[in-house]
Amino acid sequence: MRNPTMQELINKLEGVKELYKDSSFRSVLPYLDLVIKYYERVISAKEQGKFLVGHTVMCPIELFYAMDIVPLHIEAYALYNNFFGDLKEYLELAAQVGFPPEICSAHRVTDAMVLAQAFPKPDFFVFSSQACDNTPKSGEGMAEMYGSPGYFLDRPYVYDDLSLAYYTEEYEGLIQFLEEQTGRKMDYDRLKEIVARSYRVTELCLELNELRKAVPEPFPCEGLFAQVAVMWLMAGTAEAVTFYEQMRDEVKERVDKGIGVLPEERYRLLLPFVIPFWDMSIMDWMQEEHGAVIVADILNAWGHDPYWLKNPNKPVENLARKTFVHPACYQLHGPMEPFIESMVKSAQEYRVDGAVFFAHIGCRQACACIRAVKDELQDKLDLPVAVIDCDLVDKSFTSTEEVKGKLEEFFERMEEKKGIGVRN
Repeated sequence: MRNPTMQELINKLEGVKELYKDSSFRSVLPYLDLVIKYYERVISAKEQGKFLVGHTVMCPIELFYAMDIVPLHIEAYALYNNFFGDLKEYLELAAQVGFPPEICSAHRVTDAMVLAQAFPKPDFFVFSSQACDNTPKSGEGMAEMYGSPGYFLDRPYVYDDLSLAYYTEEYEGLIQFLEEQTGRKMDYDRLKEIVARSYRVTELCLELNELRKAVPEPFPCEGLFAQVAVMWLMAGTAEAVTFYEQMRDEVKERVDKGIGVLPEERYRLLLPFVIPFWDMSIMDWMQEEHGAVIVADILNAWGHDPYWLKNPNKPVENLARKTFVHPACYQLHGPMEPFIESMVKSAQEYRVDGAVFFAHIGCRQACACIRAVKDELQDKLDLPVAVIDCDLVDKSFTSTEEVKGKLEEFFERMEEKKGIGVRN
């Protein structure tokens, strides 16, 4: 197979910038600039004498930045390649070497990317037990296949004082591992500064979430992944703080002026699981064809106490605490009850008309929650819920037209139930 290079991804991102140069949502361009800059750093890491760490989702990237280690978020790299192409060849390669289809397709792809050497070889890997049980095995497998050292973070199931102490020790062990791999010592004063910036990013994301409660909805669907992606890739950097301040200011300006995504907003939707990664145009179609806006989603939903910076002089403990309230961490890692409570609360606060659960077949954690989430939203709030079977990245599993057909039926149900016209 011919392997697309990271430079080719950068070139595609540059092309997307051209498409969005006249977008009414100004934050799209600085977002794309940051993603391009991120991958340029990965490409140039070795020639600049920097260490490169490959890591899975929900790892403490602040520790990497504090030690001047260049991070590569591997699942995000797979997703960006999926946005602008087809990962069919990686899925086929994974099948050839024996990965069964029951394994999450995202992890089959990332492991196949290692086999195909589709991204620069990391000096070491860091992986954790969140947010799903596929993640640690995938991280371990990638480290073994590349012949690189790896470190595993064991995140406890529940969130209490004992678990926090345990996970803080896990992070301290990671710092020791990074020091051994790089021959450098952690600069804790610098870490405090980076953790403070990461917390500022959290505060700005929470402000954005509050602004998204406005009617009409001010936040277009092209901002949904941007809001979470910059946090995944660059939390703790000055660039991330600047970006979120700009996005917050733009969305606030829209709220103050009563500018909504649509001139006629009909349906306000909650996504209890992921956005449709295999075909992001579905969200545009829902907006343009049905007047449906996504006002709340799991990727940007923080835990019950998101203000995780409790003591500025304990940066490692703060980062461990962040893990337990970080979007998608607490929902998917468990327990189930706080996740369900969060979805019901979001539906109420964001004045939701219905929910769409894009049910990725490879995710045992999320799909196990479907019935419970659906029942709670229907029984407590009498909300229509659509469950759309799909695959996170495998575009052959279901067609876009099939998904649109199911969503058409869902919008018809909402129309019959509410008999709504244009929302006041």
